[in-house]
Amino acid sequence: MKLWVKAIIFSSIGIVTGVVLPLGGGDTLKILGAFSEVIVSLGTWLLIPLVLCQTVTNTYELKQEKGGFSFVFRGLALVLVTAFAMSLLGGLGVVLFSPDRIPIMNEESLALDPPNFFTFVKTIFGENVLKNLAGPSSFLIAALALGIVLGYGMHKQKTGIKPTLDLFDSMSRILQTINTGIVNVLMFGLIFVASARVVMIRQIPAPGFFLQLLAVILILVTILLAGVFPFLMYTVAKVKRPYVWLKHFLGSGLVGFFSGSQFVSLGILIQNAKDEYALSRRSWQWFYPFASILGRAGTAMISTIAFILIVRSHAGTEISFLLFIGVVVTSAMVSFMMGSVPGAGVMVSISLLSAWFGQGERYLILQPVAPLLISLAAFLDVATQVFVTSFLSALPEKDGDVNVDHTDRFRDEFMLN
Repeated sequence: MKLWVKAIIFSSIGIVTGVVLPLGGGDTLKILGAFSEVIVSLGTWLLIPLVLCQTVTNTYELKQEKGGFSFVFRGLALVLVTAFAMSLLGGLGVVLFSPDRIPIMNEESLALDPPNFFTFVKTIFGENVLKNLAGPSSFLIAALALGIVLGYGMHKQKTGIKPTLDLFDSMSRILQTINTGIVNVLMFGLIFVASARVVMIRQIPAPGFFLQLLAVILILVTILLAGVFPFLMYTVAKVKRPYVWLKHFLGSGLVGFFSGSQFVSLGILIQNAKDEYALSRRSWQWFYPFASILGRAGTAMISTIAFILIVRSHAGTEISFLLFIGVVVTSAMVSFMMGSVPGAGVMVSISLLSAWFGQGERYLILQPVAPLLISLAAFLDVATQVFVTSFLSALPEKDGDVNVDHTDRFRDEFMLN
């Protein structure tokens, strides 16, 4: 059974369960939350060693190819363009549809730990690389960075590196096999994860105040998934079936939505691309981890929408053009630091925008709907990761072929020597 079919079945069971269960004064959420946390932890349990081993071998292979790293630079450019474009789309959407202002409510401060550039860099290059690898899933960027450094170092060494490269390649294949089993468990565990998220959403106080905000987000998500992304796949990447990538995205997207974390979806994306979607290996081994860390365009878009609405709700006037541009650009830039905040990244981003643009703690008016904003941001983050990776993989290489990927042939020939 395809992963996206499993995801629909088990998430549907979870949704129904979450709807019919009594709230029970918080006991229901407490019990479901405990099961959900175990499943979510399992989804990220193997990611750091898996990403490390895959990145080492793929970086080495990319360096061995003539012009192999042009793939990397094109991917980085696509991530940057997507983040700024979707942040702009979010700003235009909230101005065009003009949702009602949210009434000011007294809310307690959220316990957020916003990152900054220096803490982000320290996450990558801490005082002890092994300590970083033993950190939480937010240290996935440290594993990616170490894999790039090791792969590049082996390329520069050139001699005597075959046993080490073979070791990383073998470990990568072993970890991929283990990841397959974890993904199957995660699909079944989606029942508990979805139930917990539905119960959490049911407990949102005064949901009517946020309906128009959520409607704007859902309209823009629909425009992106059903219109903009397929249009670009068909016209630019020349993909004849531009909606096929949605099946590849659906399973991981549902997991991202209900878990609220794009990292939990990464193992599913890797397996799906490897076994079902036939993406080039450089895409799912190298670019998917990269995109899961820096590809937070969905977070950027929703942060822009939410913050502009915050300003309009408190100031009572329309946002100026200069402030609009500043919010769009800043929100996109902040999204690149959210790789160390895999869960509540959108709320951290909104809090940073509020602090930098003189709104203080006014972002707290969105605290009641925070679980749904986090879920929507994670869902859209995963969608943009799949789109950008699929788009990049479909673009023609310099020799004019589509989906050219020499890494599998190179690796097999190297292992036989």
